[in-house]
Amino acid sequence: LWRLVVFAETEEDHEKAWECLCTQFGDQRAILTYRYGTYMPVRAQWARCFIRKYRNFSIRVTSGTEASNNNIKSYLLNGMSHLYRLVEAIQGMLKDQEREFRQACAQDEVFTAREHVGRGSEYLGELPKMVSQKALSLITREHRKALKGIPSPANPWPDAIRPCDDDCTVSIELGVPCYHTIYRKLITATPLTKWDIHPRWHLREPVSEDVHRRILDPKIATNLRGRPKNNPQPLPASMVVGASSQTRSRQGLDSQPQSSQPERRGRSPGSRNKTTLAHFAGKASQSQSSLSSQGRTLPLGSGKTTGMRASGRRTQPSVRRQRSQWELSSDGETTL
Repeated sequence: LWRLVVFAETEEDHEKAWECLCTQFGDQRAILTYRYGTYMPVRAQWARCFIRKYRNFSIRVTSGTEASNNNIKSYLLNGMSHLYRLVEAIQGMLKDQEREFRQACAQDEVFTAREHVGRGSEYLGELPKMVSQKALSLITREHRKALKGIPSPANPWPDAIRPCDDDCTVSIELGVPCYHTIYRKLITATPLTKWDIHPRWHLREPVSEDVHRRILDPKIATNLRGRPKNNPQPLPASMVVGASSQTRSRQGLDSQPQSSQPERRGRSPGSRNKTTLAHFAGKASQSQSSLSSQGRTLPLGSGKTTGMRASGRRTQPSVRRQRSQWELSSDGETTL
C-alpha cells in the first residue's frame, strides 16, 4: 500500500492511497502518525505525482551515490589509508567509469535491438545510431501508445487520442517525445530527428567544423536532475490520520435514529474523538500522579532504606504470573 502512495500518478490517487493505507493499518496509529509528520509534509520531494513534473531522466533514487561510495572503498587497500591515497582512489575510479561508459556508448552504436530496426521502425529515422538503447526503449513505449489512435485492420475505428495537456509530462521528465508528438509524426509520415531528443541521450556530442567554436566560452555545468528542494507544506484536512474513519463513524451514527442506538458501555461519547496518543498520554500522567501520591503516604519497610523497595512500595503483580508466597504472606500480615 505504501508503494501505491509513492508511485500514484495523480494527486487524487495519491490521497486515496493514503486514506486506504490509514484504513488498512488503523490499529498501528503510532507508525501512521510518524509517517504523517515526517514524510507527508515533504511529499513534493518523493511522491510520483509531484516529481514527474521535473526533469529526472527516470532516475528517482539515490542508489547511484551509494554505489559510488561502495566503489571507492573497493579501491582502497584498507581502512588506514591517508587522504592523498583517497584522492588517488577516486581518480582511478573515475577513469575506470569513464572507460566503461565509452565502451557502452560504442556498443550501442554498433549493436541495435531487433525491435528498433527493420519494418515498423521507420518512425525512428537515424535515431538507432545516435541515441542510447535506454532512450530507444522509452520512445518505443510511447510509440505503442500512439499506435492506439492509428487505424489498423484489427481496429479500423480507434478511439481518438486525447489532447496533450498538463498531465502529459513525458517530455518534461524524460526528455523524449511523448506519444502525442509521435502520433503527429506518424500521421504526416515524418521520422523523428535527434533534435527531438534531449542531448543527454545522444551517444556522441555534435562535431562542428566551425573553428570559432574552439574559442567560445566553455559549457556551464547545470544541475539537470534531482529532487526539488521544497519546504514542508501543509496537508489537507482529509489526509489527517484517523480523519476518514472518524467521519465515516460519525456519518453512520447520524444516519441511525436516536431510538435505535443502543447504550454502550465504556468511554463517553465525548471521548471518542480523542486520538489514541492523547488518550495514552492522559493515562500516563494519571498513573504518574497516582504513584507519586502513593509514594508520599506509604511507610518505609523494616530494614530497607534505599532503592525502589526502600520507599515501601512494591511493583504491581503481573496478570500473567502467579503471586509468590512472600507476596501472599505479606498481604496477609497487612490485613491483620
